[in-house]
Amino acid sequence: EEEVEEEEKTTEPKKNKWLESDSDDDDGEGRVVISHREKYITLLNSSISEIEKAVSENNWHFLLKGLVNIEKLHTKTLKLVRQKIPAKQYLAMLVKVEVGFERAIKDKTTKWTPTQKKALGNLKTKLRNLLKNYSKILVGFKNDPEKFEDLVADKKEEKVVPVIVETEKEIKWSDELVEVKVLEWNERRVGKGINPIQEHKVLLVLLSK
Repeated sequence: EEEVEEEEKTTEPKKNKWLESDSDDDDGEGRVVISHREKYITLLNSSISEIEKAVSENNWHFLLKGLVNIEKLHTKTLKLVRQKIPAKQYLAMLVKVEVGFERAIKDKTTKWTPTQKKALGNLKTKLRNLLKNYSKILVGFKNDPEKFEDLVADKKEEKVVPVIVETEKEIKWSDELVEVKVLEWNERRVGKGINPIQEHKVLLVLLSK
């Protein structure tokens, strides 16, 4: 798994590069932000859409990293909302990936590029292991998907004052800081001139916090 190289450390105090604080409210209660639950569920749904699009376009190279990232995101979202049962939309995505992959490896008409062939081969083991982790619950989902529930953003807002402490040696990550950075990443990745490889590395770092 790729890791982002740490920035060179200096002895001079640095400005907070992670968050530029909005002006404080007059009542001093902090700034209004979208709830943590809504941010993560929105990001999860967006990532699921990207995975399903990749399946429909036979972009198996994207899925090699995409499935790893979304598994981490799904796990963290469940932990955030204090839910043990996998989300319905995530299970539905796994079924679509499974069906699409089986269709692709049996396809004798499509002329796969060398990159696509390699991706399909590498994806086989990863996908098998991922599906194995959810084997029992997927059986129940396929038999009666209506017994499961989608994770839905609550659209509520809450007052939050992000706790961010940065020293010359390291950044002290807080849950609030991670939420802010993930939301910023989600908004930034759709912009023009974005380096997808670098953004992928940034997401891996955020998901590891």
